[in-house]
Parts: sequence; structure tokens; C-alpha cells
Amino acid sequence: MESETVLTYKKNGTLINIYKVPKEITVYSGDREFIKTSEALLLKEKGHKPVYYYPLKDARVELLSPSDNRTFCPFKGEANYYDLLLGERTLANSV
Repeated sequence: MESETVLTYKKNGTLINIYKVPKEITVYSGDREFIKTSEALLLKEKGHKPVYYYPLKDARVELLSPSDNRTFCPFKGEANYYDLLLGERTLANSV
């Protein structure tokens, strides 16, 4: 099954493609599942590694804590990050 393109953006040499992921994905940290979704999007941007985006409703939000970290992209806008809480261990800005 091929991915459906949701959006293609090209400006000043920057190319961004966003695709619907055609299957359910599950994200783990170690052996802990913290995201399971069939609504993921895959963003591919020239010069960057691919990034998956998913609805927050599909994450185990009890394992997430809002981070103070923010970044800005002129094409995608502001990004907010979360720390992943794994018992005694915290993975800062990992989501």
C-alpha cells in the first residue's frame, strides 16, 4: 500500500512532503509502549531526517510532561516538545 501525499510545499529550494502513514504504528522506549496510532503523518524535508507526527490523543499522555523547549521553522511554525517520563528516567525533549 502506497502512502497518500497530504501536502507538498516547495519554496526557495526547500521541499517538504507530508504523507499519511498507511498502517498502524507503535512507538516504544525500551519495552514501554507510549504511542499507538493509525493516524500518523510522515514529514520529509530536503536536508533533514524524516519525522513522524501523531495525534496527542494516541499517546500515553501520563508519560509526557511539557518541556520549555520551543523551536521555530518559517515553513512549519512553532514546535513544542515533551519530556518522556519513564519511572526514574526522563528523556528530555524527546517527543
